[in-house]
Amino acid sequence: MKLGAGVIHNLLGFHSLTGYDTTSSFCAISKTSCWKKYAECPELLEGIGRDGNSEGVKLYLCRPYCNSDNY
Repeated sequence: MKLGAGVIHNLLGFHSLTGYDTTSSFCAISKTSCWKKYAECPELLEGIGRDGNSEGVKLYLCRPYCNSDNY
């Protein structure tokens, strides 16, 4: 599987937000589900761990819990 530049750039932020290897889920959402949502919109985690805008991080956190693509 080839990862895009946006996914690679924000991968550490995704990993730290969703839990390390010893954490099996993120608030009742599996890491696989979190990964799928992340791969759809990796730019949402652009500001995590940096001095960026946290609005994208908030939107990313809503995505696994909503059935709508509006988040």
